[in-house]
Amino acid sequence: MENENNNTQISTELARTYQRRRRIIWACAFAVLALVVVYMVWCAVHKTGMGITYAVMLSAALAIFWVLTDIVSPIAVHAFDGRSQRQKNAYYKYAALELVGYAGLAYFGICAMSNRSSIYGAVAFLIATVNKRRFLDEYVSDKEDEETDAEDEPQAEAEPADNNENTEEDES
Repeated sequence: MENENNNTQISTELARTYQRRRRIIWACAFAVLALVVVYMVWCAVHKTGMGITYAVMLSAALAIFWVLTDIVSPIAVHAFDGRSQRQKNAYYKYAALELVGYAGLAYFGICAMSNRSSIYGAVAFLIATVNKRRFLDEYVSDKEDEETDAEDEPQAEAEPADNNENTEEDES
């Protein structure tokens, strides 16, 4: 009983540690994006052109955001522990689609500021966003575990169907 309480206490402390790590990582990721927004506001107030600096800052900020949220965060909280290879591959595909989406978002932002057609970036972002959900669902699912459990159980024999058509006549 005491050992069970210690295990529960350790797992609770571990969960809190992972939550703190995740909050710190996400705070850093949003701080990087906030720097780009501050730069954009500063340029607007001072009426200066953003030029290549904006393009580099936006691209770098989105790349850093992706690295922090899709690479560092899962590693820091041991998100792959106990996952099957299929689930890990699904997460890799999800992260790759997130990168494509962020690249499309960066292209959209850069082209929109330079008065060029930015539709390609918006389309890339939308397509990646729509398709990545399937891989995230596959990553968090326990489908493979359910399939192996079903294979381990013995197959039940099919029971014959009841033909109770004449039950009313028999009762009369």
